[in-house]
Amino acid sequence: MAHPTAVEQKIGRVVQVIGPVVDIEFAGGALPDIYNAVRIVSDEADRGTAAGGIDVVADVEQHLGENRVRTVAMKPTDGMQRGMRAIDTGGPISMPVGPGTLGRVLFSGDDAEKAARSLSGGESARLLLAHRIGGLEKAHITGNVNYDPDNHDFMVRLRAEKVERIAQDIPPVEVFGQPKGKVLVLGWGSTYGAITTAVEQLQSKGASVSSAHLRYLNPFPRDLGEVLSRFETVLVPELNLGQLALLVRAKYLVDVVSFSKVKGKPFKVSELINKITEYL
Repeated sequence: MAHPTAVEQKIGRVVQVIGPVVDIEFAGGALPDIYNAVRIVSDEADRGTAAGGIDVVADVEQHLGENRVRTVAMKPTDGMQRGMRAIDTGGPISMPVGPGTLGRVLFSGDDAEKAARSLSGGESARLLLAHRIGGLEKAHITGNVNYDPDNHDFMVRLRAEKVERIAQDIPPVEVFGQPKGKVLVLGWGSTYGAITTAVEQLQSKGASVSSAHLRYLNPFPRDLGEVLSRFETVLVPELNLGQLALLVRAKYLVDVVSFSKVKGKPFKVSELINKITEYL
């Protein structure tokens, strides 16, 4: 975890201990940020160098007012007393990563840099921020809760871009039948069986019809737009009100034909054959 210089260090004192919850007071209102790691040490421990001393890392969870913060300790607080020093580390809890950590259990209350040196080969070890679960927006890099509008805009776009990159690992669209022609029947989910059977029967009669079944909807496969462009008509049978057709129209500007059914029953092969025939 981060280690600020002596000038930057914010040192407080423990004022209340209730189980793992520790309240700390920082003189002058120089409070550590929410989710910063605070190291609580007894005078004799001096950062854990003396046997039996207190050396506990706590996570800042709340600013209470009156120069106090509420933290949650990452280790048992047995023996912790009011007045003990609490040192703001200047950053959130971090954990070592690398081959040396595989198969091991690491505690977030331990000294991350010491663990990195002992487990991952010294200088080659890397420290990464501990992941935080929650619905509040986080700051880029640090992961701290952040309410800045510009950061929120950046993070929303960053997450969307990460989702789009998943398309790089999605396999190409598989077309059942000729790669181009008059009609492409595009399906997803439970319509696969009825669509495939209907297309097979029409193909056996020489009809220019193919089908494709999507297994990935967000993002779509990278080549879906190219596949759609090779057919005169794209028919989308769905057991809903046409959600896939709506998405395809919006993303690829293709005037797909929506064929929806919401009667609680699957498509009949004969229904699909009759609909496909209208566009042959």
